Amino acid sequence: MMRWPTLLRGWNGTDAGYDILLRFAPDIDAAYEAEHEAVRLRLVNRMVVFGLVMYNAYNLTAYVLAGDVFWHGLVMRLAVVTPLSFAMMMVLQRVNAIWRERILLVGMINAYLVPVFVLWSSRSQWALLLTNEMILMIVFATTLITLRFRHAIIYTAVVLGLTLAVIWTNPAIATTLIWPLTLQMILAAVFCLYANHHSERRRCEDYMRAYRAADRARTAENSERRMTMLSLTDALTGIPNRRSFEWMMSDWVAGHDAVGLMMIDIDHFKLYNDTMGHPAGDGCLRRVAATLSAVALGPHVQIARIGGEEFAVVMRGATSSGSKALATEIIREIRGMADPHPGRLDGVNRVTISIGLAVSSAADPFDRAVLMSDADAALYQAKRAGRDCWRFSEPAGPIVDLRQIA
Repeated sequence: MMRWPTLLRGWNGTDAGYDILLRFAPDIDAAYEAEHEAVRLRLVNRMVVFGLVMYNAYNLTAYVLAGDVFWHGLVMRLAVVTPLSFAMMMVLQRVNAIWRERILLVGMINAYLVPVFVLWSSRSQWALLLTNEMILMIVFATTLITLRFRHAIIYTAVVLGLTLAVIWTNPAIATTLIWPLTLQMILAAVFCLYANHHSERRRCEDYMRAYRAADRARTAENSERRMTMLSLTDALTGIPNRRSFEWMMSDWVAGHDAVGLMMIDIDHFKLYNDTMGHPAGDGCLRRVAATLSAVALGPHVQIARIGGEEFAVVMRGATSSGSKALATEIIREIRGMADPHPGRLDGVNRVTISIGLAVSSAADPFDRAVLMSDADAALYQAKRAGRDCWRFSEPAGPIVDLRQIA
């Protein structure tokens, strides 16, 4: 069994996106049907109604050309083919694309059986002129309904075989006319099949151009999105970087909600690097970032690494009490990491952090620079207080030293 990558080679050896039978690759076909199914159904419905009008109009010519079996043909057209065609239109709305096209193929062959039957059973000397109707029916199926090319091949082969069998077996058709009629039917079938192939191939090519253009646009958009994400993400820790932090601050401070900001610093991190080495320092930064990410959760809380061993937590809609509670939890979780820090000279011997906390007022005019300055000032207060604690920017705010918490 041939695989799609082999079949999808176009005439010039490049990847065409469709095979020799003008079938799209499965994923492309699904995309095509999603875009064109409704249009296809509307076209088929219009063509079936139009075709039935023309189809039944041929009852008038059959009355003259094959009067001996006229009533048989009339009943088959009006009582069988016409209601079945309307039933087919209803069924087509409820089946998938594969069965839609198969049902169309069966419907076209079914309609063709009536003129074949009339030609086969009539002994009128004029019956052979019914082949004109047959040719028009082939034209209708291949170029107006536009059966899919693979189905057009089946349809053309079946109806041509039936027609030639009748031409060669009907004694009412003069022997001298058999070969001319045979040649006419073959040429008509080949002509219609070629027209169908031309139309179907152009459909495939047009869609593939649009598909590839859309795919290039999606690829460019995804690349741009990835580049944007990379530009906003810290490569070492995987959390937002300073640029992302600046954007968040600009966006959130521009609103009317109070904004809380924590400036976080890993205590004595230079000594950690000097003692443990830079690879260990990178691991420490990643673990601190992971802990911050696990604690500072929620749509209104964002963390960022803003440089070196410095991190920030931004909180929208913050309150003083909620921000202090979060700062307390963060310090406790970092202490819970129990990462050794043998380079410290203060006897703590584990990784800790200091936090400076500030909260804006939703009621008062606010400047982002003020918030950052207040948080930085509070961070320095925490460092002067011995680290491993947080400080709030308000002078009257409570002082909490978690080193004294059991």
